[in-house]
Amino acid sequence: MMRPRLLITGASGRLGQLLQRHLADAFEMRGVCLNTASLPGIVTADLSVDGDWARLFEGVDCVLHCAAVSSPSALWAHVQRHNVDATLNVFAAAARANVRRVVFMSSSRTMAGYRFTRECLVESLPPRPIDPYGASRWWGERIGQATRSVRPCR
Repeated sequence: MMRPRLLITGASGRLGQLLQRHLADAFEMRGVCLNTASLPGIVTADLSVDGDWARLFEGVDCVLHCAAVSSPSALWAHVQRHNVDATLNVFAAAARANVRRVVFMSSSRTMAGYRFTRECLVESLPPRPIDPYGASRWWGERIGQATRSVRPCR
């Protein structure tokens, strides 16, 4: 029986490596990221620019989009490029390749502005990010919602 094909963006990052180890037996894996660690078997690519890396989405059943600059002190220009622009490109590549599902890894930082309040965190609360990273994760959620409404999963 053929295993489902899974593509992990941010594959050389902490979360990407954990997911690869945990899911390796159940999926045929592909990984793509900036790969600053030069790990073998991972395609090195800048997801914030269109490029040859989009071909990796062909034949994939699911994308786990983990790639991001996750530092709360990251400058906006860096976060915009590697979190917002890259996320737009990942969702576009997945749509072009007819990928059934994209799982976007968000962050509790989207709601960090509530951390010193007495307000109970519920789904109906609006986001309250306190830094560019938190804002970029919220925008990624919105990109995913917009993409889902345009092209439903098959």
